Amino acid sequence: MIMEPIITIAIQFLFAFLISYAIVSDITRLLIPNWVSLCLVFLFCLYYAVTYPDISLAKSLSAMCIVFVLSAALFHFGLLGGGDVKLLTVLSLWAGPGHIAYFIVLVSVIGSFLGLLVIKSSYVSDYYPGIAEKNSVLTKLTEWRSRGICPYGIAIGSAALIVAPSFFA
Repeated sequence: MIMEPIITIAIQFLFAFLISYAIVSDITRLLIPNWVSLCLVFLFCLYYAVTYPDISLAKSLSAMCIVFVLSAALFHFGLLGGGDVKLLTVLSLWAGPGHIAYFIVLVSVIGSFLGLLVIKSSYVSDYYPGIAEKNSVLTKLTEWRSRGICPYGIAIGSAALIVAPSFFA
């Protein structure tokens, strides 16, 4: 059927757009809107219905539930925000059992790198204040450092965009 490739390409485009929107929103407003996660769930259902992938829906839902429980525990202890939990949970549904480990490891690596950038931003702003004032990225990192936050949606979304081709393979 000719419509299946067109629908699949549209779903892939929307997936990338929604993830990119979540990243930009987390950077600018420290908020990942609920509608982004809901749209990603809807897209997954549509993708599953159109393409009938070789993954087990039950196993994907199980992976999603495990990630939700673990990330909700991190939320409870103040280590993740609510939007991060929802985005991570939905994207683990997309990753399914075949890609979940790679996705979570990649989120952890990118998140660790982001955390180091936030921590080290104070070094640059303390020792080279002229540079920090002129650089919007350093200014944003220093702001996050002073507030004691690290918008983890950046790491979650970035990892999803890196792993996404394997979601659609």
